[in-house]
Amino acid sequence: MPAIIKDLAFASTFKDYPYDSQKVIRVLLEAQARPATLMEMDFRGLFTTPPPIDPALAAIILTLCDFSTSLYLSPSFSHLAKYFAFHAGVKLQECRDADFILVGDIKEISDLSLFKWGTECAPEDSATLVIQLNFASKGPKLRARGPGIKESLFLNFLPLSPSFLEERNAMTSSFPRGLDIFFAGGQSLCALPRTTILEPF
Repeated sequence: MPAIIKDLAFASTFKDYPYDSQKVIRVLLEAQARPATLMEMDFRGLFTTPPPIDPALAAIILTLCDFSTSLYLSPSFSHLAKYFAFHAGVKLQECRDADFILVGDIKEISDLSLFKWGTECAPEDSATLVIQLNFASKGPKLRARGPGIKESLFLNFLPLSPSFLEERNAMTSSFPRGLDIFFAGGQSLCALPRTTILEPF
């Protein structure tokens, strides 16, 4: 048995790839349409993943990534390079060049400017961040506003530091350039498109 197959024998992927990935993409699209709102899906019922990555994050990457995309793994997920290369065919890149950024702990993000923001003419060339989060840990009380939100929305389930919030909100002035973010963990998912502003209240 080739070494890479042996290394990944304990880790699975979608049982029914077309059907399961379509379920995931529908949840992702709904999350993007309803920013800063918790979406629910039983990601754990799809497959098992190598620790410490949550099945929700693996499902997102396996749905969105293929041989035409590139992925950066934060240090806590660096050992998963073979898993994603094998199951998704995705290329591993440095953070400045990657299309998708997979983060095991938000504390591993020190500077959002390290990632691709796209350009004025091609904002779609920006990176998408997928960040593992424990939604049981409460965060600061925040008000979200922007497209997809009627007037404003109040939440406290994102444990984000003041410096992260400040840097991300400053980024919105660069629209259409910017970063789209998915937070995921357990059976929960939340999207923060680049147009969504989060403010303490």
